[in-house]
Parts: sequence; structure tokens; C-alpha cells
Amino acid sequence: MKVQTPRNVVFISWSGPRSKKFAFHVQQWLKAVVQRSDPWMSDSDIQPGQRWNEEVSSHLEGAKFGIICLTPENLNSPWLLFESGALAKAVDSARVVPLLFDVTRSDLTFPLAQFQAVEATRAGFLALASSVNRVLRGKVLETAILSNAFEAHWSGFKSDLESVPPPQIETGRTYRADRDLLEELLEAVRGFSRGTVPIPRTDAPSELGRDWQDYFILGVNLSDRLGEENQDIAALKAFSDAIAVAPNDLADTLRSRLYSHRGGLLKRLRRLEEAEHDLQLAQKWASKNREIDDAMYHMAGVKALRGDENDALAILQTLFRRDARWLDLVKARTEYFGKLQNDPRFNELVRTVVSSSSKKQVDFGLALISRGEFDEAGEYFRRALDLARQDKSRSGEVRAILSLGRLNQQLGNNDEAISQLQEALEFYKPGGYRQETSIALTVLGRAYQEKGKIDTALKLFEEQFQLAKDSGDQVSLADSHMNLALLRGFGQEMYPEALSHLDEKVKIDEGLGAKVGLGFDYMNRGNFLWQLGKYSEARAALDKAFEIADEPGANYKAALAWVHLARAQMALSERNYSEAKKNAQLALDVSASQFPDVTPQAKYCIGRAEAFSGAPQVGRKLCEEAVAMAKKVNDPRLISSALLALSEVLLTANDLKGTLESALEAQKMLARSGQHDSEWRALLIAARASGLMGNRSAERDHASQADSLCVGLEQKWGKEAYESYLRRPDIQTYRNQVAQILKVGK
Repeated sequence: MKVQTPRNVVFISWSGPRSKKFAFHVQQWLKAVVQRSDPWMSDSDIQPGQRWNEEVSSHLEGAKFGIICLTPENLNSPWLLFESGALAKAVDSARVVPLLFDVTRSDLTFPLAQFQAVEATRAGFLALASSVNRVLRGKVLETAILSNAFEAHWSGFKSDLESVPPPQIETGRTYRADRDLLEELLEAVRGFSRGTVPIPRTDAPSELGRDWQDYFILGVNLSDRLGEENQDIAALKAFSDAIAVAPNDLADTLRSRLYSHRGGLLKRLRRLEEAEHDLQLAQKWASKNREIDDAMYHMAGVKALRGDENDALAILQTLFRRDARWLDLVKARTEYFGKLQNDPRFNELVRTVVSSSSKKQVDFGLALISRGEFDEAGEYFRRALDLARQDKSRSGEVRAILSLGRLNQQLGNNDEAISQLQEALEFYKPGGYRQETSIALTVLGRAYQEKGKIDTALKLFEEQFQLAKDSGDQVSLADSHMNLALLRGFGQEMYPEALSHLDEKVKIDEGLGAKVGLGFDYMNRGNFLWQLGKYSEARAALDKAFEIADEPGANYKAALAWVHLARAQMALSERNYSEAKKNAQLALDVSASQFPDVTPQAKYCIGRAEAFSGAPQVGRKLCEEAVAMAKKVNDPRLISSALLALSEVLLTANDLKGTLESALEAQKMLARSGQHDSEWRALLIAARASGLMGNRSAERDHASQADSLCVGLEQKWGKEAYESYLRRPDIQTYRNQVAQILKVGK
């Protein structure tokens, strides 16, 4: 089973007990200071046969940043030298930092000297935290916030560092420097030229004084330095020595890796018969994908060099089916596959792989969207688009364009999304592609809805609804109900009608066993129910949504973020400000700026709670930030709701002019979209501000309009829903304020 790594892995390399303790304290400190980081270190030191486990390899490959914990005892550790090279390949070398504990920069030699090291001092750790903060995905912490976090944890971290025992260079077995071993190997090369000396037997007695890992790591480092034959011969000697001294009980997967590396090097040296022998052994012992694929790739190269085109093509076909990413490497390695690439059968194989790979890239990307991994999804979609264009496949190209449109709509890039979705619709609709047409209509309608073009969105949703009914496609029908629920619920604040559509969608999703769909169904039900004052039902629905989204391995971030936001807004309506702030912050933490419709709402929710708790200036700043974010997204619904929140907070701060301007700006936008629930509250705030400014006529006019709109909700929603709504604590307060203004004005 493949190890799943987090998005922001900071790989911490160590060797030796003192380095391990130091690394552990660094790991805990970094988690506290840069909280979106995922610092990782292995649990055990270098032991024969243990370091090459899947977990270490997976975290190395997924690392975004590397920290090498150096102490006087481990400066010449072969594993640290190898791991630093692996990190430099996985990330930019500027993101690999040797961390010097009782070591100075002058103590470093190549390859560690090539990196920008920092000392384990206060200034060094601050610089390290700043570097990690800049390169990781997600919202970069502002300098002031990072500095505050650093200061808060420095004292405890400093005490932890002081608890690390002083340096004690171990006596007993020592390792010679790699330079010394390299000189020994190069000397041996004189009698080990190409093909003149046989490869040592694997059962040769060990008189070399080193573990197999030392030779293997050295062989990898030497073979990576392309272009010098003597280096290759030295690497071949190192791999042969590793095989010679490897223990009899060495794990098969490690033994496979040894023979695969040596076989690949023999291929490079054109010792093809010996290479084929090693690679057959590597295939025999391989059990994991990495070893199986490596051996297949090298064997295909051997067959191609020997002119066995049929065998080479058969191996490549199997390899590409297992993982299409090998195609790029095969096409680049013309020194092995150049002649084969002129074979028409190879070109046909490439076309088949590219077409299949483009579809797989889209499928991977769509799975990532459901988990909220938008950056990675975009990479897959763009790669799918490139592959389809290489293959001149218009259908594959449009499929990728449709997927990019779906992604951009999720990210709030609605203009770009509309362009892409319309292009997809123009291809799918005339061609009779029902499913793809339904998807394009759905997402296009959502994009127009977010731009405030409700009529256009409604027409698209109705077209999609009819298409779904005609086809009998339950998935499309479920999408139709969700589209109309969101439009009527969020876009027009017709909560009872929205809930009826959600009821239908729940039935369909339960029948289909669509767990992800049910998670969003319950989340939206909870959102509409609390706004009608049905708090118990809302909590039950939100709890169901949370259970689905928070299941181990589910990782449906969008649903989680919305659940936290709905809970925060519900708590605010109940005047439970501490609970509102807690849940809104959770929404911010989960969204990490990935969900542009969640982040501003969570911000102004905290802002309102702060203002109502006696901190109007803090609330004002947060609401102003929310308005700016909403305007950047250019979503009218977000803008109007953020302005409404800001106007209420400005009123608590006694900024009457700002209150009136924000409330009336929000009211105009809300009136255009038919959001009468929010509009009457905007008019109430404008009335209160006008009254405090001494304009009694405007105060009464605004209050009278607010009262009419509020009373009119009973006709739109029905008596039961309206009466439940009036039981909300915040609505009771607002209704009393309206009544007081109208009473005084009589």
C-alpha cells in the first residue's frame, strides 16, 4: 500500500542518537511556529535493511523543504550525504538547509558545502522559519504573525536545545571519508576496465570492512555524475561490493534494487549480456512497483540496444500501462531508445498511451478537486490538455478544458471558467454528449450565479434539469436539484424551496450510495435550516455532514470548511460569540485560502463576534478585509453579505456615515438579487444609522421598508417556516428594533 504524504512535508534528516534528539526538538518547534508545515523524521536510525522502507522514500519524494541536522558525530554519515542528494533532487537546492548544531560552516565539505547552512542560534532558527514559511503551500504568514509565533515558542525551544547532551565523538568503528574510498575505487578501476574483469561473485567473502549500504550509497552518488567513464566503472565496483557483502537474509526488495542499479549501469557501459543477467535477477526479486518498473525500464533499454525491437516494445507497452509517466523518460533517452523511436509501432504505442494518459490525468484531477487539493488538480488538468494536443485529440482536449472550467469555477475565477465552459458546451451539446453537456450547463450556471446573473443561471439550470429528466440519468437529476437548491437558497434566500430540492437530492444520493454527495447535501440542509431557526435539525444535519467529511482518508476539505462556517454563523445568530469565533477560525484553518467563498464569510463572522463582544475595532478590521476579499473574487452575493456585516460592525464602532454607506450599498445589491431576508436587515441598519445622525424621516422610511420586506417573507416561505424564523434570537432583536423605531415615529 502506498504511503500517503501530506502536502507540506518538511523532511528532517538525522543520523545518530544526539542528532535524533536535536531533530525531534526541531520537528516539534517547527510544527508550533509554522503550523501549516508537516515536519517529518523517521523513527529509527540507520540499520541494515531498514532505511529503504516505503515511508522514508515516500516522504523524501514528497518533500517541499529539507533540513539536515548536523552534529560533529555525523558529518561523514553516508546516509546523510545520500539523503541530502535525494532532497536536492526532490526540491530546489535552495530549499535544502543544513542545520549546524555544535558545527561551523567551515567544517562542511562537498556535497553539504553546496547548500546554504544556518547555525542553531536564535537568528538562524528565525531565518529557517522564514524560509519554510515562504515556500510551503497555503497562505504565507505575515512577518509580524510569524515573529509573534517565533517569540512565543523560543524560550521553551531554547530549553529543549540545552537538554541535548554535549558532543561525544564515538570511539570504535569509524568511516573513512568518501574521498578516500573514491580514490581507492578509482585506483581499482585500472584493473577493472570495460569487460576485462568479471563482476565479483555475489557470494565472495567480505574483507572490505564496510556495510553493503555504504557501497550502495556511494555507487548511487558516483553513477549520478554522468559523463565520465571512470566514474561509471568506480560506481560499478561499488555496486558489486555492495552485492558481495550483502547479508543472506537481505530483503528481496532491497536485493532487487541492488541488481537493478548494477544492471542499469552495465547497460550504460554497453555490457548488455551481463546487464540482462542482473536485470533478470532484479525482476525475480522485485515485489514493489518501484523495483518492478525500474527493472522493466532498464530491460527495455537492453533489448532496444541489442536490436530486439519486438521484446523492447512488449516490455514498454506493459511499463506504460503500469505508469504512463515512464513515457517521457523513454522519449528523452535517445541513447538507448533512439533507433526504436523510428519504428512506426513505437509511435502507435505512444499515441495510445497519450490518449489513455490524458483521460487518467483528468480522472486524477477530478478526484483531487473533491478533496480540495486544487493546486494539484490544476497540474493534472493542464498536463491532460498538453497530452491531448500532442495527440491532436479534440475530444481529449475539450475534456481537459471542461475540467479546467470546473476547477476555475470552484476557485472563483468565473470569467475564465465561463469562457472554458462555453467552449466545452459548444462541442458537447451539438454532438449529443448528454453527460458532458449536463456538467457544462451545471457549472456554467453556477459561474453566472456567482457573478450575480441569476436569470441566466436559472435558464441554464432549468435546461439541465429537463435534460436530466429526459435521459433518466439519476446523477444528473441529483445535480439539477442541487443547482436549484443553491440558487433558490443562497441566491434568493428561498430556504423552504431550497430544502425541498435537497430532500429530493438526498433520496437520489442515498439510492446511489453517493457518500460525498450526501456530505454536501447534509451540509447545505444544515445551512438553510438554521436560517429558519430550526437549530436542532440544523445541528443534526451538520453533524452528519461532518462525520462523512471527517472520516479517515476522506479529506473532503470543502465540506469540512462549510460545516465549520455554518456552525459559526448559527452560533452567531444564537448570540454565542465564543462558539462563533471558534468555528469560524476552524473554517479559516481548513480552507487555508483555497476556498474563496468560505474565507471572507469566516472572516466577517469573527469580525461580527468580536464587535458584539466589545471589540469593534478588531471586528471592523476583519470585516473590511472580508469586503476586500469578496470584491477580489467579484461575487455579488459575497460582496453584499460582507458589506452587510461591515455595516453592522461600523454601527457598534459609532461610524455612522460608514454604516449608512455600507448598508445602503448592500441593500441595493440584495434588492437586485431578490434576497429579501438580508435586504430588510440592511434597511434596518440604515434606519438606525440615520436616526443616530438625526435624520428621523430617513430613519422611519428605512424602518418601514424593512418591516414590509420582513412581513412579506411569510407569503414567500409559508407560515410555519416564517414563525420558526421569528424565533431566532437575533431576529427577535432586529424585530424589536424595527418596532421601536416605528412606534417612536408615530
